[in-house]
Amino acid sequence: MSGGDALRYDRTYLVVTKGEATSPSRGRSIDHLGFAPRNMNADAAALKSKGVKFTAEPAEKPNQLGHRTGYVEAPGGIRIELVEHTTCAWGKTPD
Repeated sequence: MSGGDALRYDRTYLVVTKGEATSPSRGRSIDHLGFAPRNMNADAAALKSKGVKFTAEPAEKPNQLGHRTGYVEAPGGIRIELVEHTTCAWGKTPD
């Protein structure tokens, strides 16, 4: 792919290109990106020790299949969600 960096997962691509806008991502076509840490508490502590500010502290979310979520804001106002799949099938590792 030309014109930007890309992340490929199976048949899905996330292409990142530099844009001119400098406004935050909340409410845009892509509101935020999400990552799934294996241990939310440890990763949140590590991020905070590096000066990362949480806009929403990690907490359990009712009616979301046992997820714990937290949000940080990256430079440029990009929202990043951390999702720990604590009790749902997505968070279980294969035996």
